[in-house]
Amino acid sequence: MEIYPVYLLNFIILVVIIRIKKLINNENKYHLDYLLLYFISLLIITLNFSFSILFSINTPKVLLILMWVGSKIFYLFHLKSILKKERSKISIYYIIPLFFIIGINFLNKVKTNFFNSVNHELIEYNVLGFLTTDFKGYEQLLIAYFISTFLFLLLIFYNLIKLKNHKVISQKNKNFIFDFIKYCYLPLSIVSIAVPIILGLHLFNLNLPILLILIKLLTIISLTVLVIKPSLLKRLSSIKTLDYFDNSLESIYTKINDIFNNSKCYLNPNYVTANLSVDTGERIEILRRCIKKCCNMSVPLFINSYRINYACKLINDGFLINYSIDALVEKCGFKSQENFNRVFKILKSCTPSEFEKVR
Repeated sequence: MEIYPVYLLNFIILVVIIRIKKLINNENKYHLDYLLLYFISLLIITLNFSFSILFSINTPKVLLILMWVGSKIFYLFHLKSILKKERSKISIYYIIPLFFIIGINFLNKVKTNFFNSVNHELIEYNVLGFLTTDFKGYEQLLIAYFISTFLFLLLIFYNLIKLKNHKVISQKNKNFIFDFIKYCYLPLSIVSIAVPIILGLHLFNLNLPILLILIKLLTIISLTVLVIKPSLLKRLSSIKTLDYFDNSLESIYTKINDIFNNSKCYLNPNYVTANLSVDTGERIEILRRCIKKCCNMSVPLFINSYRINYACKLINDGFLINYSIDALVEKCGFKSQENFNRVFKILKSCTPSEFEKVR
């Protein structure tokens, strides 16, 4: 008899899902939606586990594998969204392993094997919804499952390294993320990689019941932590897009001014917001908020302010004594005198001619 309260596990995950759903708002949904999908995937997996134990209803193993691997994709994009400071879209590259699994499953079904299958009798165990006997003749599918799981775990922990070294995300928010990893996701990662390993060991009649019990206990404990420590989820929900702006506006603004002062790139008449985004490595939305908050200007007006300040310096140095106003306009990076005069009037409250008279 299976001594395992699967109903309790389902209840715990359901509580976690409800809590995340209540915590989602417009400022944090760009990353929290993926975390919600991650736990919904886990709920589907544990419900399948429940049905397989209580009612002997088993989901096709390939669908269950896709759900396990899919849950890794959702958590990976939860992290990537936090790093990018916006919702990260799932690209086709991350779906390829799923097609790889489907392809291997098809090859196994048509009896196309790359090595000899296990032909001895197996003891049937239920490993979190998988039956050990399910993979007799489907060893290649089990290997594809392990490789895909391992690959996404590597990608997840690679993004955690990037997160640790991220200069814009505050240390407080990093601590929130790593606390969740430590108490919940890391144990669940151990479980997810242990499942195909245990199934593989059973194919070679290496039965370790204690290992099976341990991963089940680890699953319950790691999820129960989220119930008894609701602050873990609440802290994650406090990570918002605005945090990046508030924590980094000053450094971004300093970076912009350093670029302008050192390279004088604003003197290029084709230099626009998109160019500044490339030079700073910041998204256009962040630049707009930064400039708006720091000097109450739009980005184009900010760029033009540098051009006008440069024009004022040239006028003060006597540039118009030897050159025409058209030459000044071109020298300062403006495409037309009309635009030059308009911006000059906005920023200096006088025309270039009036400015020259009082210099």
